[in-house]
Amino acid sequence: MEEIVKRIGAIPGITEIFLSDREGRLLASSLKEHRGEEEVAKASSILARSIFGLEGIGEEVEEMEISFQKEKALIKNLEGGILCLFYSPKINPVLLRLSTGLQISDLKNRLRKGVAPPKQATERDEVWWASIEEGLKRAIGPIADYILEERKKGFSVPLNATQKGEIIEGLLEEIPTPEKREEFKKGTLKGV
Repeated sequence: MEEIVKRIGAIPGITEIFLSDREGRLLASSLKEHRGEEEVAKASSILARSIFGLEGIGEEVEEMEISFQKEKALIKNLEGGILCLFYSPKINPVLLRLSTGLQISDLKNRLRKGVAPPKQATERDEVWWASIEEGLKRAIGPIADYILEERKKGFSVPLNATQKGEIIEGLLEEIPTPEKREEFKKGTLKGV
C-alpha cells in the first residue's frame, strides 16, 4: 500500500498524503511539506474516529473536502480506512479525483482484504540507529541529531541492508573531513 500512496503523492500539486486504518493508525504516508509524522498520526486518529463515529449513528461519509488558507484536503472513506490528500487550491478537484481514482480503488480493495498493522522498528534497528548517532556525533558534533532526523524520514521500517547502506552513504556526504568520513564508515558498516 505504501507504494500506491507514494505514487499518488507524486502527482503534481499534491503536497501530502496519508492512509490510516479504521482505528486511526497510520499505515502509509508521503509527507513532503510541513507536517511531522506525529502531527499526521494525531490527525489520522481524529479523522478516523470522526468518520467512523458518524457511521455509528447512521450517517454515511464517502468523502469530505476541507479548505484551508494555503491548501485543500480531500478525505476519502475507504471503508477499511481513511485516505487524506492535501493539495494546492489551484488544482481542479474533478481532475484530482480522475487522476487518483484507480489508485484509490486499489487501496480500497486492499483495505477490504485486511491490513496488517504498520511495521514497527525492531530492537535491532534501534540499536543500529543509536550506533549511527554515536558515530555521527563523533564526526560532526551535536548537529548530528538534526541530520539524523531528516534522514530517517524517507525510510520504512524495519530497515534492510540496502536502506542502511543508502543512509550511511547520505550521512558520509555530511562529514567534511576525509579522515572523519573514513572513521565513521568503518564504524558503521559493521551493523549493515
